[in-house]
Amino acid sequence: MQLVEKDLTVNELAEKYEMTLQGVSKHLGVLVKSGLVSQSKEGRKKTCRVNYRQLDRIVELIEKYRKFWEARLDNLEDYFDNRNKGE
Repeated sequence: MQLVEKDLTVNELAEKYEMTLQGVSKHLGVLVKSGLVSQSKEGRKKTCRVNYRQLDRIVELIEKYRKFWEARLDNLEDYFDNRNKGE
């Protein structure tokens, strides 16, 4: 993702990804709506920037679910270990 390195305009993104301006704008709209990218407008130029706070929230959520599933799978492993010992 080129936006990690520096802020870019919609036109610069379209050039880097060999996409139409309309295609880039559509993808950016989804990212803006999700809060992962923010846009500022100066005249006719829209500059895009990564929203790192939102990425931190996503990492926290993934970590929460990782811990949950790790505990569940550990319990399942213990269940099968105990079941096999009883045979």
